[in-house]
Amino acid sequence: MKRLIIVAICASTFAAAQADPVFDLQPNPHWRAELRAKSEELLAQREAEARKANAFGCERFCDMLNESFARVLRVATYQVPGGADYDWRLVVTRMPGDDAWSLADGHVFISEDFIQRNHLNADEVAFVLAHEISHVVLAHEADMVDIVRCLVPFGVAASVNDVYATLDFDMGLLLSVAPMMADMELEADRTGLMFAALAGVDPDRAIGFLRELVAAAPRDSVVATHPEDGQRLAEAEKFLPIARRLYAHYVTLTPDLPKWPDRAQDDLQK
Repeated sequence: MKRLIIVAICASTFAAAQADPVFDLQPNPHWRAELRAKSEELLAQREAEARKANAFGCERFCDMLNESFARVLRVATYQVPGGADYDWRLVVTRMPGDDAWSLADGHVFISEDFIQRNHLNADEVAFVLAHEISHVVLAHEADMVDIVRCLVPFGVAASVNDVYATLDFDMGLLLSVAPMMADMELEADRTGLMFAALAGVDPDRAIGFLRELVAAAPRDSVVATHPEDGQRLAEAEKFLPIARRLYAHYVTLTPDLPKWPDRAQDDLQK
């Protein structure tokens, strides 16, 4: 039976079994209304594409995705001021070749094809979702709108729609902002790693996804909006000592709670 996972977490549950906040994050408050409207437009487009391809909803990994998203989201929204104010939803498709991505309003997408193609275990799926949740709570889309508006000619107004359209067609502008977009990816990696660790995800297993990317064939792109896989892994490994301490803190804080899903079964999929 095909199902769409749409998870809404009530604000009253965010602080359950949490340590005191360990981050001091103050996300960019700009463009919230415009970005929400743009997100709704993009959501409708992608949902229509998936439905047309008969690839909307999950089939194989529903329970793992539901648990992973709920755990990491509970941490992220507790750690970041205003984190509960987004329209958090996990949307699962089976679109071939699709990966994981997020919208500024809190919609997080992942394809089961992506999980199966990369043989991801529960820890790695949690890290990927934590990475996408980090993009949202760190307000990277709002940061990018601010950056692009600073680069357009003085006196030219640029709405959120204008910024999206310009990035689609102005290669020179995209090349200018690509390094900053790559930095945002690294920030989402390390923040996501910390969120996942606080949610009870073993950080050494979580970044197994990055290790597998490094071992795979390099990806070619005209504009490098993502860092090289080797750089992503190296930067994440720098933060492993901190993530391990946060993970140990979770284990100490919640000794009687169920730990992460059975890893032995996950390893059978490798």
